[in-house]
Amino acid sequence: MKNFKPAQLFNDVSQGPQDCSAYWVIAQDGVKIRVGLWKAKVPTGTIFICPGYSEYIEKYGKTAKLFSHYGYNCVALDWRGHGLSDRLTPNPLLGYVETFSDYLKDFDAIIDWAIKFDIPKPWFVLGHSMGGTIMLRHLYKNRHFKAAAFSCPMWGIKLNPALRIFAYIYGNLARILKMDKNFAPTRSEKGYIDEHFDKNALTNDPEMWQYLREQVARYPALKLGGPSVRWVNSALQETYMLSKL
Repeated sequence: MKNFKPAQLFNDVSQGPQDCSAYWVIAQDGVKIRVGLWKAKVPTGTIFICPGYSEYIEKYGKTAKLFSHYGYNCVALDWRGHGLSDRLTPNPLLGYVETFSDYLKDFDAIIDWAIKFDIPKPWFVLGHSMGGTIMLRHLYKNRHFKAAAFSCPMWGIKLNPALRIFAYIYGNLARILKMDKNFAPTRSEKGYIDEHFDKNALTNDPEMWQYLREQVARYPALKLGGPSVRWVNSALQETYMLSKL
């Protein structure tokens, strides 16, 4: 559609269905978000994929290919600060968000695009990790989807009680001192995928590991490093509030 400018989708590394495209959508606060679409030959519905932290559209190419065999289109997005969507700080490798509610603005823009693009229904949604956090909040207020599934949803962050208190104090103090755009303690520009396979905390599947490494090696713009103090503080607040729903 002419209202949505085309964007790049690196299907050579995503290995998704050949009938694919990507577009730019603009969130209500002006942030540019990339959305990708893989089409099944005879679609009977659409699955929306909500990625986790540091992920990007291309990671889900193989997933989209699997779903396409069952007749489903797949839609995936790069959250703000991720993939090719607008990065939010001068250091593009810093994982940053003002507040987790900003991610809902990204998804609202995707829903608007899907409606205008006449994406086939029924719609389903799959939320992975951080995407599960965002989706739980979205589903609490919206009824766009016939069904939802969650994969390792980030509905809490495991910390011992003392460290949790420290994290809240540290995060709030960092905001006051304008240090919340620093990397969180022990984090850096090094991403999960930079670890040696034997030491990584992301996957036990060597084939998937190589798949992800090759994507980032060929297209470094997809890469994201560790989270900022602000991101961690916002994540702690959001998961706590969700636990009280």
